[in-house]
Amino acid sequence: MVRHRTASAQRPPPAARRPPVRRPRMTRLTAVAVHRSYAGVMTAPVTVRSSQGPSGQARDLTLRAFTWGNKNVMLPMLENRLVGAWIGSPVNGYFLRLTTTGRRSGLPRQTPLNYAILDGRVYLLSGFGRQADWYRNLVAHPQVSVALPGRDLEGTAEPVDDPAEAERAAVAVVRNSGFALVFEGMNPLTATDERLRVQLAGRPVVRITASEPVRPGRHDPGSPFWLLPRTLGVLALLGAARALRRR
Repeated sequence: MVRHRTASAQRPPPAARRPPVRRPRMTRLTAVAVHRSYAGVMTAPVTVRSSQGPSGQARDLTLRAFTWGNKNVMLPMLENRLVGAWIGSPVNGYFLRLTTTGRRSGLPRQTPLNYAILDGRVYLLSGFGRQADWYRNLVAHPQVSVALPGRDLEGTAEPVDDPAEAERAAVAVVRNSGFALVFEGMNPLTATDERLRVQLAGRPVVRITASEPVRPGRHDPGSPFWLLPRTLGVLALLGAARALRRR
C-alpha cells in the first residue's frame, strides 16, 4: 500500500530550497588536472594582442585555470580577514573581493580581482573582455560591494569611456597584478607603459565610485607594508636553521 504524505509533511518545491555552498576538496586527481592546465597555459603559443584577452588555446586554458584558482584558492583566502590583508605584494599581485548581483539570477556573485586606487576611486580591468561574468553583472546592476584589504565599501560601478583615463587605469591595474600577464608572454613589472597600453588596448576598464573618496591603506598597492611579513618569515627561517645547527 502506498502512503501519501500530508500537505504539512511535503517538502517545499526545489526552487524554494537553496543548497549549501560546498567548495570541492583538492584531491590528487584534481591537483594533477590543475597542474596540467597551468602547464598547458605556459606552453601554449604566445597570443596576439586582443581586446578580449588571450585568444585561442591559451584563452581557454587560462580561463579554466583562473576560474578554478579564483573559486578554490583566492576567494577562501580573501574571505579570511587576516590572510586576505597580507597576501598582496608586487609579485603576487594585490586583490580585492568584488560582489556583484547576478544579471539573471539576482544572487550575489563574488570575484577576486586586481585593482588600483586612483584619485579616490577604485579601478578594475577585465582581462577577458566584455564577456567576463562579473563585468556583465555590474553593467546590468551598477551597485556593487568591494572588500579591500582591511575594509569594505559600497559603490557605483561604470565602464570608463574616456580613452586617456582608461589607459592610465589599465596600466596601473596591470602593474598591481603580479604574474597574471605572464600568461600572455609579458612581465608587467618590467614592461614599458607603452607596451602595456598596446597589449591592453580595447579591454574594458571599470571605475567604482564610493560615497567618499577611497584612500590607499597600508595593505594596498604602493605601500611598503607587504615587506613586514616576508621579512619576519625570512628571519624565522634563519632562526630555525640556526637552532638546528646547534643541535
